[in-house]
Amino acid sequence: MLRRGLLLILLVSAGLAAAPREMEVSARRADELLAKLPTADPWVAFPDGSSLAWGESHLLHALVDLYEATGDTKYLDEVARRGDRLLAHRDDRRGVKDGSGHSRPAWSMASKYVVAEGNLLDTTGDVVIALRSTASAYNNLTRVKVVSAEGKPDRFSLLLSNAQFHREEEFSDLSLDVADARFVEKVVNAPVPSHGAKAGKFTDHSSSLSDLGSPIWGKRMLAERNRQAAK
Repeated sequence: MLRRGLLLILLVSAGLAAAPREMEVSARRADELLAKLPTADPWVAFPDGSSLAWGESHLLHALVDLYEATGDTKYLDEVARRGDRLLAHRDDRRGVKDGSGHSRPAWSMASKYVVAEGNLLDTTGDVVIALRSTASAYNNLTRVKVVSAEGKPDRFSLLLSNAQFHREEEFSDLSLDVADARFVEKVVNAPVPSHGAKAGKFTDHSSSLSDLGSPIWGKRMLAERNRQAAK
């Protein structure tokens, strides 16, 4: 007889999680569930490390459990087949570099589990402000709008929203002057960055873009800071 937990893993993998409470727990039933599993490579449908971590890894574990419970090597053969396929998608095998510029023996994450970046350019194409959204997830849903202050050509506002977190942030009367009290970096970046993102509306130094986009930098900001420090 097999453990119920193993059968539950196979039920979920086969899309049959809503099975009756009373179920047959046997190698025969496990083989029936295995036969119903999708044969396609999960990486093809969703090329991301999470498709392997939260799907394929549990199935491989279940197959090893089946071998240990029955001694039937056909389960190890399936582990080997799926394992070879899994290893072929590793970053260093595909020549893919991660955010640090290195190609590692690992599987990169993408989609909603990565940092999101965006640049605000001036009319010459130079980066004025570089935005980075670093919440724990759903950075791909972060939206930032830049609004010019009416009658104030050197002032602007940043309006940020994230639909997943039901969060809105507004930072008004901002400046790119490092000596200004409303210098964008001083106003937006929290003293202690956080990767949480609570629902609600926030302004000025809440956790602000430290939650959804910290830090904010720009080439001109850095140049001006260096010039001030050199005086």
